[in-house]
Amino acid sequence: MVHYKLQYFSFRGFGEPIRLLFHYVGQNFEDEIINMENWPAYKPKTPYGHLPILFIDGKALPESRSIARFIAKEHNFAGSDNYESERLNSIVDFLMDFFLNVFPYILAKNGFKTYQDFLNGKISNDLNEIAEKLYNELWVPNSQHDLPILEKLLKESETGFFGKAGVTWVDFYVAELINTVEGVEPETLNKYLEVINFKRRVYELPKIKDYVETRRKSPI
Repeated sequence: MVHYKLQYFSFRGFGEPIRLLFHYVGQNFEDEIINMENWPAYKPKTPYGHLPILFIDGKALPESRSIARFIAKEHNFAGSDNYESERLNSIVDFLMDFFLNVFPYILAKNGFKTYQDFLNGKISNDLNEIAEKLYNELWVPNSQHDLPILEKLLKESETGFFGKAGVTWVDFYVAELINTVEGVEPETLNKYLEVINFKRRVYELPKIKDYVETRRKSPI
């Protein structure tokens, strides 16, 4: 039997869609949490200097999306054909562009100047002015442009999920992003009820519902 070990931090981040995937497909895996105090010493030992990493019988596979696609292909829900598979890949690429564009605001809104401060749990109390500036410069234009596109893609699938045939690995990425958006600026989603309902639909899937309800809480 193949042994899977996922290495990531305790927060949701880029590791959580992978955790959801494993629970959805019913695959046992070792969820190894890397503590912040151990990260500086461990970082140089990783393939690319960041997490997550999935070990498959000891063989390392880095990069969150590569890991997710691997799991999806192993369990036949990466898309019904090559076109559908790449269409789904493009949705996650689009999603990641949005996330990276607004990430400085998400950090500031939660009291962190940098990603490293977030990793270290170093909260600053003087970021209100910076957060307001980033809200207007980053959050507003990107959310107003990208969230309607996301909702349009969801409606076009006609399945309630982003795949033409139902649930795929992409849905877990989108649901996690929407969860983060809802935690940062819940009013932003008021215009996009289809997106809100989609997140609920994913989190209520019987195979992951119990995990979602009992997992560690994290703003990101």
